[in-house]
Amino acid sequence: MPGTEPEKGEGERRAERYPMARSTARPVVRLRSTAGTGVTYVTRKNRLNDPDRLVLRKYDPVAGEHVAFREER
Repeated sequence: MPGTEPEKGEGERRAERYPMARSTARPVVRLRSTAGTGVTYVTRKNRLNDPDRLVLRKYDPVAGEHVAFREER
């Protein structure tokens, strides 16, 4: 019949009930501006590729320019 969705299979129903666990190799980290404005970004990093603290150059809207953002622990 038009307008009705096909019935879901067992695998699709199981995926809705039990979502996959997040890997511990890719934790969520908070990046804080080094300009001292208090601006933060939230991202995920790969611990295997970046075991040290992450430093990314991103836009700081308070400072009005691109500055280094360091991972805070």
